[in-house]
Amino acid sequence: MSAEGQRQWNQAAGGRVGHLDHVAAAEAQQHFTAGSGGSLGASEGPGQQVAGRGSSAGFLTGASSSAGSHTEPPVGQGIMGESTGQDLRPSSAANYEGRAAAGPSRSEVEGARIRAESTGALANTPSARPNRQPSLSQPPTKPRTQIQFPVIPVPQSLPNQTYQTPTQVQSILSLPPTLLLQFARTPIHSDQQAIAQRANATTYLTAMSLPPPSPTHLVQGFSNLHPIIPVAPITSIGDHPAIPLLLGQAFSPPTPGITVPFSTTTREFQPIYASVEDWSLKQAQDRVQTKTGSKEAPSAATSALSQSNRPHLNSTDVQKIAEQLKSWAIKEEANGIDRQVASSKETAVLLASQLSARSKIIANATRVVETSQAMSQGAPHPQNDTSSASIARAKALLQDGESGSEVEAVLQSIDLTAYAEPFKVQLAALASGYFAQLHREALNRLLTAEECATTSAPNSDLFSSMTNGTFPVSQAPSAAFNMEISGTSQGQAMLVRASASAALAANVMAAKEMAISAGSTLNRMGVDVSRLVPEQSTGGLASLDVAPEALARDREAVAPNSSAISSQQATSPSFLSNAVAVPSQIPRPTSVEAEVNRMLGEGPDGCTAEKRDHFLAYAHTLYASDPSNQYLLPVLHTIHKAHPQHLPTLLLMSCVYYSLGDLPASLYYNKQLLEYDDQYCEAMSNIGTTLRAMGKWREAEAWWWKAIKLRPTTQDATENLLGVLCNPSSNPAPFQPDATNEPPPTSPRFAEALVLCDYVDGQVFRQVVTTGADGSRGTSSSISSNEIPRPRILPVSIPSSHVHRLQNLFYAKGNLKLATHETLEAMDEFSKAIEVALSLPAWAKERAQVEQISYPLAGASLRDLVLVTTVIGTLLAFYNRSGGVPNAATLAEAHRLEAVDEKGQIRFDRIFAKVRLGGDAYLSKILKGESVLPMVLLHPEDLNRLLPMLFPDTRGLLPCLLESHLSGEEQKAQHRQSIQLTSQTTSTMLLTVAKILQDFMASPSAAIGITLDGIPISQSILLPLYYVALALHPSPSTCNNLGILLSTVNATTLVTPQPGAPPMVVNGQQLALKYYRAGLALDPKHPHLYTNLGSLLKDMGQLPQAVQMYRQAVEFNPTFDVALANLANAIKDTGHVQESIPFYRRAVEVNPEFPEAICGLVNALGGVCDWIGRGGVNEEWVVDNTGCIARSPPSQNGETVRQGYMGHISELVGKQLSEGQHYGAGTIASTGDARMWLAIISQAIFNLPPEDISGAAETWAFRINAFLGPQRPVANEGGFVIRLVERIMRRVQRRWYLSVYGDALFSPFAMPPIVVTQQDLVSYRRPLLPASLPVPPVPTVLPFHLFTYPVNARETRLISHRTGLRISHNTLTQPWLPPHVYPPPPPPAACKLNIGYVSSDLGNHPLSHLMQSVFGFHDLSKVNVFCYATSPSDKSPYRLKIEAEAQNFLDVSALGTQAIVDRIVADQIHILVNLSGYTKGARNEVFAARPAPVQMSYMGFAGSLSAGWCDYFVVDPIVCPPVLVSGNQWRLRQGHTGQTDGADDAEGDGPTDFEGDPDPEGPSNDFVYTEKLIYLPHSYFVTDHRQTWFEDDTPLAPGVVPIFNDKTPERVWAIEEDRRWTMRQAMFPEMRSDTVIFANWNQLYKVGQLDFHPPNTADPVSASSRIHFQIDPFIFRIWLTILTKHPNSVLWLLRFPAPGEKHLKDMATRWAGPEVASRVIFTAIIFEDVTNKNEHIRRGRIPDLFLDTTECNAHTTACDALAQGTPVLTWPRYMHKMCSRVATSVAVATGYGKQMVVRSEEEYEKRALALARSLTYDLLPAQPGSQPSSVESRAQRRGRGELSDLRKNLYLTRGASPLFDTRSSPSAKTTLPAQPTFSIIFPFFSPVLTTDSAVQHEIVSSSIGLIDSFRRMLPGSHSAPHAYPHIANR
Repeated sequence: MSAEGQRQWNQAAGGRVGHLDHVAAAEAQQHFTAGSGGSLGASEGPGQQVAGRGSSAGFLTGASSSAGSHTEPPVGQGIMGESTGQDLRPSSAANYEGRAAAGPSRSEVEGARIRAESTGALANTPSARPNRQPSLSQPPTKPRTQIQFPVIPVPQSLPNQTYQTPTQVQSILSLPPTLLLQFARTPIHSDQQAIAQRANATTYLTAMSLPPPSPTHLVQGFSNLHPIIPVAPITSIGDHPAIPLLLGQAFSPPTPGITVPFSTTTREFQPIYASVEDWSLKQAQDRVQTKTGSKEAPSAATSALSQSNRPHLNSTDVQKIAEQLKSWAIKEEANGIDRQVASSKETAVLLASQLSARSKIIANATRVVETSQAMSQGAPHPQNDTSSASIARAKALLQDGESGSEVEAVLQSIDLTAYAEPFKVQLAALASGYFAQLHREALNRLLTAEECATTSAPNSDLFSSMTNGTFPVSQAPSAAFNMEISGTSQGQAMLVRASASAALAANVMAAKEMAISAGSTLNRMGVDVSRLVPEQSTGGLASLDVAPEALARDREAVAPNSSAISSQQATSPSFLSNAVAVPSQIPRPTSVEAEVNRMLGEGPDGCTAEKRDHFLAYAHTLYASDPSNQYLLPVLHTIHKAHPQHLPTLLLMSCVYYSLGDLPASLYYNKQLLEYDDQYCEAMSNIGTTLRAMGKWREAEAWWWKAIKLRPTTQDATENLLGVLCNPSSNPAPFQPDATNEPPPTSPRFAEALVLCDYVDGQVFRQVVTTGADGSRGTSSSISSNEIPRPRILPVSIPSSHVHRLQNLFYAKGNLKLATHETLEAMDEFSKAIEVALSLPAWAKERAQVEQISYPLAGASLRDLVLVTTVIGTLLAFYNRSGGVPNAATLAEAHRLEAVDEKGQIRFDRIFAKVRLGGDAYLSKILKGESVLPMVLLHPEDLNRLLPMLFPDTRGLLPCLLESHLSGEEQKAQHRQSIQLTSQTTSTMLLTVAKILQDFMASPSAAIGITLDGIPISQSILLPLYYVALALHPSPSTCNNLGILLSTVNATTLVTPQPGAPPMVVNGQQLALKYYRAGLALDPKHPHLYTNLGSLLKDMGQLPQAVQMYRQAVEFNPTFDVALANLANAIKDTGHVQESIPFYRRAVEVNPEFPEAICGLVNALGGVCDWIGRGGVNEEWVVDNTGCIARSPPSQNGETVRQGYMGHISELVGKQLSEGQHYGAGTIASTGDARMWLAIISQAIFNLPPEDISGAAETWAFRINAFLGPQRPVANEGGFVIRLVERIMRRVQRRWYLSVYGDALFSPFAMPPIVVTQQDLVSYRRPLLPASLPVPPVPTVLPFHLFTYPVNARETRLISHRTGLRISHNTLTQPWLPPHVYPPPPPPAACKLNIGYVSSDLGNHPLSHLMQSVFGFHDLSKVNVFCYATSPSDKSPYRLKIEAEAQNFLDVSALGTQAIVDRIVADQIHILVNLSGYTKGARNEVFAARPAPVQMSYMGFAGSLSAGWCDYFVVDPIVCPPVLVSGNQWRLRQGHTGQTDGADDAEGDGPTDFEGDPDPEGPSNDFVYTEKLIYLPHSYFVTDHRQTWFEDDTPLAPGVVPIFNDKTPERVWAIEEDRRWTMRQAMFPEMRSDTVIFANWNQLYKVGQLDFHPPNTADPVSASSRIHFQIDPFIFRIWLTILTKHPNSVLWLLRFPAPGEKHLKDMATRWAGPEVASRVIFTAIIFEDVTNKNEHIRRGRIPDLFLDTTECNAHTTACDALAQGTPVLTWPRYMHKMCSRVATSVAVATGYGKQMVVRSEEEYEKRALALARSLTYDLLPAQPGSQPSSVESRAQRRGRGELSDLRKNLYLTRGASPLFDTRSSPSAKTTLPAQPTFSIIFPFFSPVLTTDSAVQHEIVSSSIGLIDSFRRMLPGSHSAPHAYPHIANR
């Protein structure tokens, strides 16, 4: 069916019809309904075989290639599918009564179908120069070969013949052009007959009076074309630009100016005249002008009149001269056309023959050389000539090439006519293809001229419009030949003229087509084609190039002397009368033609019953291939006359007339059929189809119902009626008012359609219910489909060839149920269709014992199929694990599954019976105690063995297709077609069921209680459905969808490549890779496969290969939005941000609502500072679509003002966060009741039953029951379940520690680690996530975006939290996790804690720049340090330093997550520190597995992780204010006093809140951080500048005497000022000495994390890289204002990336003018190694003031500037954004924060200007006589003012600043209790005191909380929970 029809049905069905390519979560939403080319309903197999192609019920077909939006193109159509591009067609009796005996084979009349190819424009004409120069010594050219084209005799037309035969067309094309021209220009048929008689061409005229057949039919006879010329016959030429001119001149005499230029001195055309009469009269008048002195030069055409005495010529003389000129022009054109057509054809064949001959010469030479080589190796001597001379000649030919002199010499001795014959045939085929197309066009033009003649004013030139190809709107050509005049002489004359003109034009176009092809190939060989082409005359039709670019090329022609023109010749219409000599002998027709002619000649009397059946079968064959075949109606009418009551003949006649559009005739023969048999249902169905086409819809439906009630198996009537009821807009018919005068309904009538389906269903399966035990059958007038037993079995009345049609009935019912939102009922209908396919035919049941059939005779259900597939898949997995040899383990598993016989052999044929009879007991055997089916991973090659193992009794066929005996090729062919259609339809049903189950899994609330006949739904139940569907019908889209499913499967399997080899672990991603590639083998242009393969490769770290796959996807579908976005993401990941932008734009243009594309575009544009159209959210200043910055309109009533693409992003964030709130709804109820949940929770947390935990049980019951009652809370239920499972894991781990190690705080000696016992598997069992819980959705805007996106506190928290949930879910569902929680480590031995750091940035990365010394500074008397590097070594000094200084350094980059986790557990890590967070390369899944009892985040990510696997966040009070901590907010809400009775206090909590841990999904906008915060003194931001980057006494330039440094502050500062001045002059030599240099060295963007994460991404944050931009319009505008107000200043920025410079310059020019823009200067980033990094940091002393960004502060860059003494002006703009407060933290840590930190935009600007204006310089000259090592010996530049003083203080105190002192532990007093403090872990982790009591309280609480955590997690303490319950319950 059409894509639009499918779309409408999908919408009506709620968007659930079909199973699409879910390339990503967003795509599954966007492309679900219609897809991009089809849907589940698109048929792929041929439908009805004989008379008719389908019905209007297209959306109901189940014969589909796949379940994806990318489906294979339909071939024919399915049972309920629309015919492609056809109206409704009636059915044929042959479908039910059987076909007649096979008729004769197809004759040459039909021939073979040849694909039409377009040869393109005339880019290289045959006369073009060769590409390489020919040999200098060309041999003499022999006389040119003459190619003859004789006139072909024409067969005589047959009686009742309606179309020309291909042979007749060939004969017409062979007529002389002059004769054709006469026919074309003669409008009266009697005149045409006179011309034909004089030319002895009467038989030709008779054939020309008929229309030609279809182009495809014409070229079928040319199957053996010469392969050397790749020109196939043309069946469609479209609107060829040359057609109007070619046909116009064939009809009308030439209008000079197109074909006859009358000036030899100019190449410009004169005006085109309306007719040749006008031209000739004008030329005659010019010659007889009485006016003298004319300077007009006489034309060549009238030069013969120059001797005339013009003053004595009168008007009669002028008319005579005009007649002579006209006669000359007409004759000249006719002769020119005659010569040119012959020359063009000859040239085409000659060039092709030349090419063939040259190729043959080279081929022969190659053979001779190869033979000689073989002989030299001992081969026998051949009989042909292999003398040394011939071998030498052959070698010379090969060396010289096809265009060399050697080949030319050989050609001189060759007669090319021997090569010409096949090309003459090919040329004829080309001309035939053009002929049919041109004939139609010519006839339309003649009809238009006829219509114009009756409506236009007199003297209007009708042919002028035909010549130029234009028609008035009211005079458009008729769609078809007017049948009212078809039998008249006028109609015959039109057909003759159309044939003649089409033949002329076709010969020209075909010849040029072949000449171009052959000439181009010769050109490439280097042959001078112009030397081979005979000279061609000009003028006539052939002078027109058929290429569009050369239509108007002029040809010079000189008119002959007009005195030679005979008046009689000019006026005689028959001067070509002797041009044609037709032989009297007419060629005999072909065998089929002869038989048909003989039958028609004999008439009805000779048509016996045997002949009738013979020719009726032949007629069916003709109808199936071409209903308009010329023989069809004559044959049928002859049969009908002989046998007027033969019903199949009448039925086929009605079908033919319907196909030809003759609806009354079709209706007549159908009703005549019913007069002979009033029970003939096919005729009734056809009457209904015909009546609907006539607009009589009510009568049509009545006839269809009549047929259905008479015989319910009349499937044509059912399908037609269903199509009309469900899709009334399909094939609409004109409304014909009847007695009721009611127009047809325009809306679907689903209720009526369901009634129809139920009726047919009940009637077809009635025999199943009414059959008695003894086999006798009762009767039932009416039966409900619910009364029919299950599983459904195949009715006796349905043959195997019609099983797929019966399945489509259920498919239609299922779709109708979906349309009415009855999803479970719909799935049941689809299951019935599968059951029918799984049932044996009746004969097989009766002979089951004889045939030794073990298959269940009562049929099988879908559940049975799933279970059997699971069993076989399990055995195949064991088989693959053993290297393809059934070993003991395989046999043991087969024994367990009862799949062996008494001899111990595996018997697949018994599995179905075992499953069917075993019922739930056998299901329990498969489940092995689990709640879901085991995950079976099969390779694509395993599917080749699956069907024979599933259905061994039927040799791998579906049971319904079993046939006892097939006789004859026709029956076998029909059976093969039935196999294809039924397998394809069953595959579609399986995929549809899988899609419904996937929909349920995506919405657990809807899946409560949903099972597949008792099997809980899960991913493991989907895989068998996909496996069988793909095995039945290999489809690229199914491979794609299966690959997507496998990529999300958290399971592995073992595969042994060969016996004895070690087994390999294969996971779901690796299998997905195989299925993607298998799909591409089926369809190498499938864009979804390339896209998903690219995403998988990207996840596997193969970015270049991923880019290549994305490019392939975009190439094959340039409008595929997902592929475009993924390609842009991948390109951006390679560092080419600017290059990614065009692909983002294309994606957004295709789909303006595609979040991933919009987000990616915004990031990329921001990364290069392209702010046009940026807008903002509640911004005071925004950039509009013109690039101008303006004030934003004020907010109305406090509403959020969103503008531009930033506003669009904000809307997307809000929408996605709101939609994500419903994640996992219904999960708790679908998993179990309240008692079950309470039992799990009480056992895990308290190790007690629920009745023993008193008050705590009530709290947990309140939480669980909230989700089980009718009023469920609006909460993220899935997120609550994940948080609950993680909370239980922590508590179970704590219980385990207490039970083994007791309450010992530390251990004086190393205690042994826990060895897991069988009892531990029960006591400390890991809680599992519900199997029905899907992968959590992640917003498009990910955590790293939050640095620069307009988000509030709640949105910041939610985005991080949702990302953490995704990581938790993906990790906690991994199959490698042990069944128990990881055992806790033993207590610290000798008071030494084991601390582990996990990072992907231990190399040349800012993190390592800052922390490279930290790992070696630990106090090893108190801690053991482990560094886990998850990225390979880059051999940088940073990596080498860390490796050398860290106590234990482990490179785990090559290990999987499981191996890393196991290593951490083995190392007995107490505290695991995450140094990556949500950044690229992070391995957060390691933390989600919870290998350590305490886990925290530090340094890597400037924001909250909001994840259950992160307990603490190491920060300081400035970057993370205490008020924004969730625990503090919980305490404030509880009114917590620090005292509790020990019970879980949930007063005021919501059902998803835990004690001390409010739900991150809550509505509060008051907190961001869900972790407990550990505050460091001064600043959390660790630096390494004191150890690495501080300056020494080395001079700045070699040869300069070092300045003596006595270490006094003044001397140190003087030396620094001298160095600074020297570097400034070197950097900016042209800059004034007093110019203030403002600087910002932040990169224009930073690399971060994921772009677009498809649903199969295991860790969305580690899959790709993001960018976030630091410089934004807000701060840039302030900077420009500062520059404007301080003219003597510049702004120094980094050129990184380079495209950003241009955009910033443009913005500066627009906003502040060119003068200010000129003071924004850029320098390139210079560091790629350590040396350049040092130089970059030393440059930091050059600027006077570092202007910080406010959206995202400078972090490392700010420290670099401060380390050189350069002040940093910063503003902590947001309370909830940590990234906007880091610079404040480091500034305050210097001790001078008050001078560098401001609180508002206005203060920022004023402070910058104040500091700049305070700066002055004193220039001190050098003091003569000073020591060379003194500073006084050189000129000095001393700064003064506040800015200079601030710089001096920063520089001189940096050595003592805690910001830069990584090693020393600052002395800080604390009022903490006398307990081990956290300062023992890191010397720089001591808490800091503050005068703010709230801050102090948070610091104390957090620090004590950590200690208490250790008390419980390590030794354990029962008193701690009383003081700090929020910690205890975490």
